Amino acid sequence: MNKLLVLSSCLFLIPTYYSFINNEYLLCYFVGSTATSSFLYWSNSNNNFLLKLDLITCRIGGSYWNIHAFLNNKYNKCLYILYFGYMCYFFSDYFYKHNKKIWVYFHFIFHLCCVIFSTIYINKIQL
Repeated sequence: MNKLLVLSSCLFLIPTYYSFINNEYLLCYFVGSTATSSFLYWSNSNNNFLLKLDLITCRIGGSYWNIHAFLNNKYNKCLYILYFGYMCYFFSDYFYKHNKKIWVYFHFIFHLCCVIFSTIYINKIQL
């Protein structure tokens, strides 16, 4: 179990809440399912089924976010937050494969960037 990633997975409940109160139910579903699967996996990272569940929900949710964000041009400035998060994800993947413990921090930053981006987007905050 990695407590930092469990914590950052719980942070996805913030945009889940905002999407619910803003009647963005499809976004609520995607962010909420990502939060749930990520929390479950990082709480028990030895479970192969939870890993597959996390990968599937995150990839579907991430694809939806990318399409939704690109179609809505008024949020182009906050896309850089998402791109920085993706860059951190690739670094975390690289360091994980090379057994460097720093991968956890890059993955944590990836989670934070996704939470910040989705919260800005859902609340329709223009930078």
